[in-house]
Amino acid sequence: MFDQYRYPELLDQYHGVIVHVLNRLNVYPSKSYFDDLYQIAQIGLYQAAEYFDDDPLEEGQHYRFTAYAKTVIRWRVLDELRRLYQRDTCEQSTTEDWLFESGHPYHPDMPMTQDATLFLAEASKFLLDHERIFLKDVVQCQGNMKQLRAIYPISRQALYARKTKLAAKLSHFRHLLTD
Repeated sequence: MFDQYRYPELLDQYHGVIVHVLNRLNVYPSKSYFDDLYQIAQIGLYQAAEYFDDDPLEEGQHYRFTAYAKTVIRWRVLDELRRLYQRDTCEQSTTEDWLFESGHPYHPDMPMTQDATLFLAEASKFLLDHERIFLKDVVQCQGNMKQLRAIYPISRQALYARKTKLAAKLSHFRHLLTD
């Protein structure tokens, strides 16, 4: 196990590895998230030193540890870049949002119309239990992704995929909602 008191020495010796990995991933100091990713890269370097089977500061282990550390740092930074990308992805209006348009007869403050009741009754015959629960949550949130993400702690892409799949199943009953 690597001695944590030797981290400053480790960082001095392998600072170039961190900079190299960040440059290869097009993460430059001008980016707003550079400091966060640099810190994650430092943590990756420390973790690589912890899990490395020899002393990374020995002269004979320099090349072996450099190759190992680059891999560990790269994957840590890529994971964080994916999280940043998922968080910053803009919400896009999709064609399957027809169920949540303002003209839809259901609103939490309004009573359900006969058409909406018939629609939900017919649809629930063909939906699985988890789909029925998801539909109820989507209708109560009126399709608002922020509220849905509070209920379902999954990525936006996964929520959109669920909504798309649900809308595809419910499209067979769409005629019940139209006048």
